[in-house]
Amino acid sequence: MMDGLSREQVDRIGEALAAGRKVEAIRAYREATGKGLKEAKDDVDVLLSELHKNNPGRYPGARGCSSAALLFIALVVLFAWLL
Repeated sequence: MMDGLSREQVDRIGEALAAGRKVEAIRAYREATGKGLKEAKDDVDVLLSELHKNNPGRYPGARGCSSAALLFIALVVLFAWLL
C-alpha cells in the first residue's frame, strides 16, 4: 500500500495517525498517491489497523460509528430516566 511513497510521505502519514489526525493522514495519502477520497480512506483505515495491531500504544484504535451510537443510546436512556 505504501509502495512508491517517499520516506517523508510515509512519515507524515504515520505521524498524523499517531496523533489521532486521521483526516490529515488521508489528505496526505491522497496528495501522495492521487487516489480518490473513498479509496484513500479505505487504505488509511487498513494502514491504521495494521499500525495499531503492531504498536497499540502509539497508534489509536480504529474508531467507528458504533462507539458514537452507544454514546447516543446511553444519553437517550439517561435523559429518559431523568424525566
